[in-house]
This record gives sequence, structure tokens and C-alpha cells, in this order.
Amino acid sequence: MSNKTVEESGIDAAQNRHAAKRDFLKGSALVGLAAGVAAASTAGSALAQTLDSGIRKESTLAKVLSGGTMRVGYAQTGPFFYRNAKTG
Repeated sequence: MSNKTVEESGIDAAQNRHAAKRDFLKGSALVGLAAGVAAASTAGSALAQTLDSGIRKESTLAKVLSGGTMRVGYAQTGPFFYRNAKTG
């Protein structure tokens, strides 16, 4: 048997849990980084394929793909909530 007290054993167990969490997060970060690098390396060729496939350069889709950003808006209420000013 070990000469450790119950309190010391609890501290060791907590430290082991924290170390396991750190190792898991490090591994997850590395996997995410690898996925990001892989996606970034293929994005240029995918963009070229999309624009060569018949999408007009002035279309909204082409602008979103070439700019890399999409502006989106939303409302928390449905469109039926508002009255049309012209029809009442």
C-alpha cells in the first residue's frame, strides 16, 4: 500500500485528469490545424474549377466565392408580422 493520504491521492487524480484534458485538447488542435491546412491548399483549385464551369463572373455566387465572405441578414419574426405600407 502507498503511504499517501487520501488528500494527496485526490490531488494526484485531479492532476492526471487535467493532464489528460490538456493532451486531448492539444491533439484536437493539431487535427483541426491539419484539416485547415488541407482545406486551404485545395481552395484555390476548387475556385478555379467553379469559375471555369460556367458561372458568370458578375453573379453573386462568383463574388462570394472569389471574396471569401458572404453577408447574411435575418429577422427574429416572420415576414407575416409586418404590414405592407402600400396595401395596409
